[in-house]
Amino acid sequence: MQPLDEKKQVIIQILNRLREFSPTIGSYDKSVTNSNFQYAVKHDNGRIYLSQELVHDFEQSPAFISDEQFKIAALKFAPDSVADPVTKVAPLSSIAPKPNPVQQIIVEKKKSSG
Repeated sequence: MQPLDEKKQVIIQILNRLREFSPTIGSYDKSVTNSNFQYAVKHDNGRIYLSQELVHDFEQSPAFISDEQFKIAALKFAPDSVADPVTKVAPLSSIAPKPNPVQQIIVEKKKSSG
């Protein structure tokens, strides 16, 4: 992992936008890139993972990022209360987007008919 102080201002702007969809997102503390090509952003009250694509697109033209993309990113916020007290890393299940109920019904129907 490598520190990303040069992206700090862009990430802070993204976090400000994400707070519109998840007001519990706290203040920026630090960020690093991880092996999954994401920005792991630590807050004063949790953490969130942002795709490099989102950060790049926001730098180039924030107006072209849809509200839906921001909502999906905001769902990845994991407050410290969810994070493991030893590692301070949230379990994947707590930050992964929940399946769409319609998609889940289709999958269940395929399983029962097959």
